[in-house]
Amino acid sequence: MLAYAGLWVLLGIVSLAITARWQSRHAAHQAQQQLGQLAFVLRDLLGPEIARGSNNDNDFLQQRVRQLAKRVGVRITLIDPDGDVVADSDMPPEAVGNCAERPEVRQATAERPASAVRVTASSRRKMLYVAVRYDEPGGRPRGFIRVGQELRKQTAQQPTIRSLMGAMLVAWAGATVALGAWLAGRFVRRVRGLTETARALARGDFAHKTSLDGKDELGQLAAALNQAGRHLSQQVGTLKQTNQRLLTVLESMSEGVVAVDQRQRILFLNDAARQLLRISAQEVEGRSLLEVVRHHVLHQIVENVLNKAEPCRAELDTAGPDRRHLAVQATAFPGMPPPGAVLVLHDITELRRLENMRQEFFANVSHELKTPLSSIKAYAETLLTTSVDEDNRRRFVVRIQEQAERLHQLILDMLSLSRLESGHQALEIGRVPLRQTVEAVVSQYQPAAEAKQIELKIDTASSDLDVRADAEGLHHILGNLIDNAIKYTPESGCVTVGWKAEDDHALIEVCDTGIGIPAESQLRIFERFYRVDKARFRVLGGTGLGLSIVKHLVQSFGGSVDVESRPGEGSTFIVRLPLFHDRA
Repeated sequence: MLAYAGLWVLLGIVSLAITARWQSRHAAHQAQQQLGQLAFVLRDLLGPEIARGSNNDNDFLQQRVRQLAKRVGVRITLIDPDGDVVADSDMPPEAVGNCAERPEVRQATAERPASAVRVTASSRRKMLYVAVRYDEPGGRPRGFIRVGQELRKQTAQQPTIRSLMGAMLVAWAGATVALGAWLAGRFVRRVRGLTETARALARGDFAHKTSLDGKDELGQLAAALNQAGRHLSQQVGTLKQTNQRLLTVLESMSEGVVAVDQRQRILFLNDAARQLLRISAQEVEGRSLLEVVRHHVLHQIVENVLNKAEPCRAELDTAGPDRRHLAVQATAFPGMPPPGAVLVLHDITELRRLENMRQEFFANVSHELKTPLSSIKAYAETLLTTSVDEDNRRRFVVRIQEQAERLHQLILDMLSLSRLESGHQALEIGRVPLRQTVEAVVSQYQPAAEAKQIELKIDTASSDLDVRADAEGLHHILGNLIDNAIKYTPESGCVTVGWKAEDDHALIEVCDTGIGIPAESQLRIFERFYRVDKARFRVLGGTGLGLSIVKHLVQSFGGSVDVESRPGEGSTFIVRLPLFHDRA
């Protein structure tokens, strides 16, 4: 706004200069006209006197010219046709010199005066000269009458005019500056209000509004800023809700999610990713991924995605005692080059374990089926191709029957385990008296224990308890545990079955004084076809699925099974089942 005020002041100065120049020219023109008219008047006045006089009357003319010049305030010069000065009001004629070549003299006529402006050599004054020619009645030039006046006399009134115009200019400039300052102050205050509103919006304070009004450009801008603030507030609110929902979804995912920028700095990390990658640091946003997760394969995956802008899939293993197998899906953000990438981590440890178990299961099944089938095939071929006496024939048939029975039992156990794992096993969960079930199973296996001279007994201190289970399933659990205890206990050993109540569960313990189980095998004995001692297992027989079936049955009843054992001292299998409570 001050620039506009300066522009107005400059315009006033230019206007003053133009006006002063015009006034000067006008004054000079006016003076020229006045001197021209005075020259005609003097020609009419002095012409007859010049005509009556002679060269000897120069003194008279000199005196006459001085009188008239003093009266009218101008310089009067009488010049003959040859340019010589006859009389001059300011100096002697002989001092003036010949004026024939002076412009005003050379160009003057009887009808039209001529003028010229120059500085006189004698007085160094700037003079305006106007000359007119005086002719005889016959038309022959008689001489020239020249009138001169100093220009500063003509322009003596110009300083007053200029002073007046200068005062007007100063007043104009003051008014312009004052108005400009007021308008500038008002403009600055309004702009500051708009600036503060814009800064508030930049800070996120969308409730801040400007109070400017009006229909001018600033008023329209203020209205637009207020409208933008309301719109941004709505948009930010929507974005916050969307962001909160997205964060809730990401945090609730079992898959790990990691987002990084172009420089591999972490932008986001959910709790699942922290657990899978074992990140203990709390503040990881903004830090380098390689700094937080020391894993070369993960770093290489991110580099490939950011360089090629193509999705990448890979698998990696984490270090540490709790080793995990992770599948990584990396995808770049849209843009070229990609501004970042997102990594989705899937824990496939259990999947790999199940795949390994499936492979081992098929290998074990193939092996377990191969052994009895090979025996059956060998004995059958011997009977068909070789003449065998009656005793050996009977022995071979008995072997074939034993292997067929073993094969049959293996298939039954596999079917039972398959039904339990798939949940298709029909179980009638209800009240099962624990003492009656234990006594029935012990009496069933008493002959086998007596055959090995093993004492099979029930702990008499056990009280009567009812458990929540399936009667046939509990019978199978106890039978399998007692059968294994008898098989792996040497002669003259002891197998004891007891139980007790603990909290809302019954703890059933099957203890033996057998060979025991090494510590490294205690966590695996419930796996299918796992054997601690394969040589002893072949001698004792069995399918290798008994303890796996026990584990699945106990879990189906809502319980658990565990083992405590020391090699050479015996083993104790502990079955934990929920007690049955009468809610009538």
